[in-house]
Amino acid sequence: KMAPAADIVDEAGGGADSLSDTAALAPLGCTGVYNSAFYSSAAEQLKLTLELAQKVSPKFLAQLAVYARQNALMKDSPALLAAILSSKDVGLLSKVFARVINNPKMFRNFIKVVRSGVTGRKNFGSRPKKLLQNFLASLTDEQLFAADVGNDPSLQDCIKMIRPKAETKERAAMLSYLLDRDFSRKDLCAKALAYEEFKSSLDEDMPN
Repeated sequence: KMAPAADIVDEAGGGADSLSDTAALAPLGCTGVYNSAFYSSAAEQLKLTLELAQKVSPKFLAQLAVYARQNALMKDSPALLAAILSSKDVGLLSKVFARVINNPKMFRNFIKVVRSGVTGRKNFGSRPKKLLQNFLASLTDEQLFAADVGNDPSLQDCIKMIRPKAETKERAAMLSYLLDRDFSRKDLCAKALAYEEFKSSLDEDMPN
């Protein structure tokens, strides 16, 4: 009898208690896949996340992005939170970037979110672009070759957008290969070369 009366209506149409901005954003960060759910649409989830993200501190955004990726193992929401953080506090983004954008899929997700314009900007800015270039530089040629899957955006699209520099002749060959340009076969990594040789003959056993 002493419980306070419900002060909001939830997505299911029932009475509920309102939450603080951080308490409301946290579960969205840890469960948000931005697909339509039973009581809410993908657009509604995205809209609420964007609204709440503007009300909390950049520090909380950074913490939630790391937690959502490292503990909740999410893919979409951490990329979105990191993209929002890139507009609010790029210094904090630099500190947590490697813990949030930690594989090629997350790399592509971050680029997709920024380029979509949902966070209010479509350009990366110099420091986020440098973080993306550093991520690619941290991959071996074999890892870069294995990352060439999927689209919207494709790895080729991402490379064209951030324009990484090749520090070695091997990386120059791999980037040219991925961009469908002329490349040096003798400098291409063994996995990519084995794949190309298999495609040209189709008689040998399929490479790993």
